[in-house]
Amino acid sequence: MQFRSANLASLLAATARRLPDAPGLIRGERFWTWSAIGAAVGALAAGLRDRFGLGPGDRLLVQYSGLGEVTGCITGLRPEDHGRPEHEGSCGIPRSGMQMEVQGPEREALPPGAKGELCVAVGAVFAGYWQDPEAIARAIRNAWLLIGDLGHVDPRGYLHLAGIAEACVFGMPDAKWGESGVAVLVAADGRALDLAGVAAALATRIARYKIPKPFEKWEALPRSGHGTITKKDVRAAYLARLGAVR
Repeated sequence: MQFRSANLASLLAATARRLPDAPGLIRGERFWTWSAIGAAVGALAAGLRDRFGLGPGDRLLVQYSGLGEVTGCITGLRPEDHGRPEHEGSCGIPRSGMQMEVQGPEREALPPGAKGELCVAVGAVFAGYWQDPEAIARAIRNAWLLIGDLGHVDPRGYLHLAGIAEACVFGMPDAKWGESGVAVLVAADGRALDLAGVAAALATRIARYKIPKPFEKWEALPRSGHGTITKKDVRAAYLARLGAVR
């Protein structure tokens, strides 16, 4: 059988973290000659470049962040951005043609350093949700798509999201409301996570009865064999923890 080297791999962040340790992969020249790795959904751990053995020259690491409503990519970290302390934890700068703002509660544009909601101009986003005008009305306001992520832009124009790497919200029985939300959060690498601050930020954007109670911080969320996070698995892990506490 003849093997060929890949020159581009586009991976989810969770998959990229696990790939160097996966069994059965071909090491050496064939495996490490990727010229670029696009890692979607958030910034990767600071040491991932070293784990992949990626160095200067034709071995490049590119990270991009976005979602399907915005063609998959809003911001990106270029190869030359990696390893620079000022960009640590950043999601990068807007890609070409992308108009991005961090907005406050009144939909006003916020200055660099101020924390608010990430928004993208509708010229770069999808046409809308199929036969769901209410969802479109919630998502698009004043010609901006409301992403829902909290963060800020630094003076260099690099986007920094709130220190949450992963989150999962699921329902649990509630004596008063019938069901209420539980939020499980994982902090981004090396960052503190202010659970009270997250709840306070949500209080300015949604009705109080919609705010999850409680918020929990975990080191990691359980994943399926495909590396995805499912509410069923997180809920089961939460129930197991409750049983251990009791």
